[in-house]
Amino acid sequence: MKNKILNNIRTKIASLINPTNNSMSLPKSFLRYGNKKMFPNWTDVEISDRDLYSGYSYAAIRNRSNKVAKTAIDYVYTDSNDDKMHPYLQLIDTSQTFSVYQFWNTISTYLDLEGVFYLMAVRSVITSDTGVSRYGYVKEFKLLNPYNIRRVLDKDTMTVAGYVETKSGMSREIPPEMIIDIRELNPFSDNEPFALTDALKESQFTLKTSGDYTRHTLKHNINAPGILTTDVILDDKEFTNFVERVKSHTKGEPLFGNGSGAINWSDMNIDLSKAALKDINEQNRETLFSVAGMSKTTMGIEQSGVTRETSKTQCDLLIEYHILPRIQLIIDALNQDYKTKYNDDYTRNEYKIAVQDPTANDMDKSIKQVDLMDKKLSLYDKLLAQGYDEETSAKYVEDEIGVSLLPKVERPIVVEKPVEDNSVKNEVDPKERTGLIQQQQGSLQNAVVNIETELVADFIAGVRKLTAKTINAIDSETNPDDFVNKKDQKEKINDLAVVLLGFYGVIMNWKASEVMRARTTKYALDGVFNLNNDVKKYIKNLSKNVAESHIETVMDDLYKIAYEAAKKGMSQIEIINEIKNKYSYDISETRAKTVARTETNRAFTRAQYEADKQFIEQNDLEGKVFKQWHTRSDNPCEFCKALEDEGLVPFEDTFRDIGQSITVDGKSLDVNFESLEAGNAHPNCSCDYELVIK
Repeated sequence: MKNKILNNIRTKIASLINPTNNSMSLPKSFLRYGNKKMFPNWTDVEISDRDLYSGYSYAAIRNRSNKVAKTAIDYVYTDSNDDKMHPYLQLIDTSQTFSVYQFWNTISTYLDLEGVFYLMAVRSVITSDTGVSRYGYVKEFKLLNPYNIRRVLDKDTMTVAGYVETKSGMSREIPPEMIIDIRELNPFSDNEPFALTDALKESQFTLKTSGDYTRHTLKHNINAPGILTTDVILDDKEFTNFVERVKSHTKGEPLFGNGSGAINWSDMNIDLSKAALKDINEQNRETLFSVAGMSKTTMGIEQSGVTRETSKTQCDLLIEYHILPRIQLIIDALNQDYKTKYNDDYTRNEYKIAVQDPTANDMDKSIKQVDLMDKKLSLYDKLLAQGYDEETSAKYVEDEIGVSLLPKVERPIVVEKPVEDNSVKNEVDPKERTGLIQQQQGSLQNAVVNIETELVADFIAGVRKLTAKTINAIDSETNPDDFVNKKDQKEKINDLAVVLLGFYGVIMNWKASEVMRARTTKYALDGVFNLNNDVKKYIKNLSKNVAESHIETVMDDLYKIAYEAAKKGMSQIEIINEIKNKYSYDISETRAKTVARTETNRAFTRAQYEADKQFIEQNDLEGKVFKQWHTRSDNPCEFCKALEDEGLVPFEDTFRDIGQSITVDGKSLDVNFESLEAGNAHPNCSCDYELVIK
């Protein structure tokens, strides 16, 4: 009997906890707050698309798409073998229905929300009698809402048969050739998209539900604010008077009791802090940020104690792992469409949309700038050749005016001239040439002086940190890094390398084009100089090597001064004064001029070499061309004279490889910086070579 009673109690308790149709249950109204169930099924995460685009999720998606748009505008470019813009980028740039910013922002937003975007390419499809399709060029792009699009598969082949767009109760079919399908990878399904919001769903659901709970609890709270009681029981008349006095009382004023007992107050408001919602929200927010690749910094949430370097690192990580891959996904889809639909153009012009890493070092950015400068100059020359004046041509190149504002000009009549008369056309204005060189040399000299001045200041700061004991310990084995740390030296190297990169790029491009014009005129052959990837790579490496070598030389010189001074027993202040005297501004300026002259000669000779190399390749002259060292000085050094006396060598060979020496009368000049392919055997060397074609 006892067991039966206990079992009945257990059954009643179980029915209260987990009610069924056959058991007693609490009223449904008890299990609700506001219009929400108090105990929803937490195993079933149900949340609308609109809810997924709200709160922190909205902020993360918006910030990601804005970053994608800004990065794409600044760093997406055309990689081709001519100076034309990719046809697709041109369509995006000139669209009448959306801006460039809207293009990238919209696609990225929908990729985060839906995992797929359908870009409509309006073009004709021409099918021949043989069944081969030919595609007309894309007239315009249209941004479609993926929520309105359904992809249809062929039931036999399971390939995409087309797309159906439903909008405002109407539907239309879109052939597959008109859609560029951009989608994120779904590891669980080949046909269904997988979006960022799919990965965020659980965190966003928890954040949304906790917010609903708080909002509805505050709005529909059935609890009274509190209870007023007396420590004695009042009769009905006294109690009624007491209640009326309290209800009619003006809020904010003290309430005075005038009865037989004291008045007590009991608070009945809900303490939401005890619900641990703050901790739950914080955990889910961090999860959401992590999935989206965001941080508080990139979300614009102010944080105390976060350094500028930490903030930059977080932004760089966002770009590297989330923004660039997103842009790459979009441009890969564009490149693949262009390659498959217009393969002949793709192959002939090597049209390719590419994106540069914004987090790359300044040298990479400078290479892009040099390349852009080269393309602008080429376009400028073409406009002049077509009859446009200098001012109009310059404005068009700098995007100050569009095509529609270019005035109509009568094309000049081109008269074929004998080869011997082309020399006038190919000549470069000496004043223009001199001005260009002086400008670049001036920029380099200023940079060298400024960087050396900063390096001297850093070195002196290092000397100031030395004690009398450490000063006495300075010897020939002391590392210059003891005075200036590697990080500061690296910054100086990078700063100088960036300047050198622009210096070499401008001068070499100019000189190489001049050499190419002279070669084609002299030999009546064709040839065009291109600042190609091989030349850019050489310039980049040369800039870094020259910068490293120069900074190392300055550091060694500074240390020698400190070492000699310490050997003489000089004090700390005396060593500092010695450095200032022996490394004055005048000395630095003289060194800067030497650097400018040396690197100008190096740029000239290398430009000649690169132009000749392309000239030989473009005219199939491999194995037929030779070179001979040529001394330009009236009084050349013995080493350069010895190289000249060695006579002709095949163009492909070097005059000396790195690590070899030039020996004259027992004296040697070591080649320890770069192989001698064109000239510039030593500082201030003005030698180059003469080209001989057999």
